[in-house]
Amino acid sequence: MRRARSLSVGPPPSAGSGVGPSDGAARAERRRPLPRAGRLALRVAASLAAVGAAGGLAASALAAEAMAMGRRRGWSPTAVRFISRGPQGRPKPPPSLEEQTVRGYERDLADCEERGDWARALELLGWMATDRVQRARRAWASAAGACARAGRWVEATRLLEDMDEARVPADHGAFSAAIEACEEQGAHEHATKLMLDMGRRGLPAQLDTYSKYLRVLVQNGRVEDARALYAEANTLGLFSVWVNRGRFLDLQEVPIEVAEVVLRFAVEERADTMVRQGKAGKGGFYVLTGQANKATAFKQQAVIRVMREEFGLKIRVDPARFGRVQVRGTELRRIGEERLRAQAVSSNVYMR
Repeated sequence: MRRARSLSVGPPPSAGSGVGPSDGAARAERRRPLPRAGRLALRVAASLAAVGAAGGLAASALAAEAMAMGRRRGWSPTAVRFISRGPQGRPKPPPSLEEQTVRGYERDLADCEERGDWARALELLGWMATDRVQRARRAWASAAGACARAGRWVEATRLLEDMDEARVPADHGAFSAAIEACEEQGAHEHATKLMLDMGRRGLPAQLDTYSKYLRVLVQNGRVEDARALYAEANTLGLFSVWVNRGRFLDLQEVPIEVAEVVLRFAVEERADTMVRQGKAGKGGFYVLTGQANKATAFKQQAVIRVMREEFGLKIRVDPARFGRVQVRGTELRRIGEERLRAQAVSSNVYMR
């Protein structure tokens, strides 16, 4: 007959006794072998701790952090790159003194561009030439941007000549900055020369350059020249403003001055089409100006002003949060007939 094993019944071990299921789980967790990534982190931490023992407090802190990361579940050694490596997996060599000097100059020039400090930017370019530091295109672009922000079109144009002397041919960015500087000072004649110079250099047309030149012409009252320039850019396919088969005139990404020119050209072109082709014309359209509230709907207000004051159109204006204005086909037909009668009267007067 088997004797029953006696069971001792007593109070559970106290929290301070050091015995309990929680303490056992903790000891088991400490005895659990670390993953390979964790062991690698501990080796790195040991190396850094040795450096810290030699007198580096920052290395000691980094070692403690690496040990904590190594014990973290799911940590991989690729989470933190202790050594900067190149594309072949080899450690990158530290930048040379020349590279550090170039980067320092470029950082200072970028700060000058943000502040519009054109004088300091030109001074830095001069120092780079004196110290025989390579002046890359990025440095020239920052200096040109600083001149553009300050409206210094003379200095911006001189930079184009300096770039040619430094054997860094001026690109679209440099010319665009010079034209933007002309916009600040209203130098539309000089902006025209810059556009011609771009053509002689064989630089293809771009939307950014055309948009800035259009603004220069509009701000100086050269409306007809701006209209002719828009027609040229439209022929080149730069202004893709008609969407959904010509039902929507999308002006959301176009500056306000350029949007006014585009709208005038679109109304006249669509009105003439309505008169000449009759029902075959595309009819009315919507103008999209972008979402805004009533206080900041500046583009929508400019569009409404052009339609009502310059053309006398009766339009439907949706709330500013929709950013949409509707032009009906009957109104465009009326404008087209009025333009046709005006052309007939002017031709009769000329023949007399």
